[in-house]
Amino acid sequence: MKLLDELLKKCRPHGDLLVAIVLLFSFALLRIFSKSLIAAAIRKGQWIHHGPEFWPNTILTFGLFLCAILVISLLRKPAERSAEAEIGATSVELMRMLKVAIFLVAYALAIPRIGFIPATTVGGVFYLLALGERRPLVFAGLPLVVSVLILVIFTRILVVPLPRGTGIFRLWSFFLY
Repeated sequence: MKLLDELLKKCRPHGDLLVAIVLLFSFALLRIFSKSLIAAAIRKGQWIHHGPEFWPNTILTFGLFLCAILVISLLRKPAERSAEAEIGATSVELMRMLKVAIFLVAYALAIPRIGFIPATTVGGVFYLLALGERRPLVFAGLPLVVSVLILVIFTRILVVPLPRGTGIFRLWSFFLY
């Protein structure tokens, strides 16, 4: 772990730029390989109604724009060296990030099987615990409130169906939405 800590300290001054560049390329690849809204609208003859690809493409394009601004701003102004920047990420923080990455993969795999509401609510509790949250009201209440808000926004306002799961979870989700 000491070697890892030393490596992280050495790479810290360029870490923000590296993360920004990785995000920029990730958004670009996702945007390139996603179905183009304009091409789909031309093929379908739809210019007024938004298809299911509208919001993902909009978010990806907005993310591309923000990442490009971040990369440009990081290149224009060199990183300011402070005591906090000298410390850098530790192996403990790296392990925390690894836990979060594992959680995200498990969450993505759980949604089709158990549905959006249970996966988001239970997953939110585990996510907050992995990040170090220990206040019971926060780690128990926040995921439930977020799940309900997303449920209302997507199913009632945007009229976009959320994954219901399979088996008993599918039946349970029909009672909720």
